[in-house]
Amino acid sequence: IYAGDFMVGFALFDEEPYPEDGCFWIVRFMIDRNYQGRGYGKAGLSAVLRKQKEHPACTVIRISHVPDNTAANRLYKGLGFKETGQFINGELVLDLEV
Repeated sequence: IYAGDFMVGFALFDEEPYPEDGCFWIVRFMIDRNYQGRGYGKAGLSAVLRKQKEHPACTVIRISHVPDNTAANRLYKGLGFKETGQFINGELVLDLEV
């Protein structure tokens, strides 16, 4: 994720459905702490979602975060994700239905 020519974040995401559950996962999404609160997270995550939604098989996009990361939770919910109540490797899972 870049602001001009400077990298401010990172996204790792599926471009095909994950074989275990058929969902498209955003495996990692990070914005450098020095650049948080400036809109890069929302813009970057929106770009990832647009890319995943282009795939005809995309019906659910999943993302997770550590339970105490309230900023990530607020960002994800602001873009339409809903908590599933499921935890994987100690992280709270959220789904976005496409």
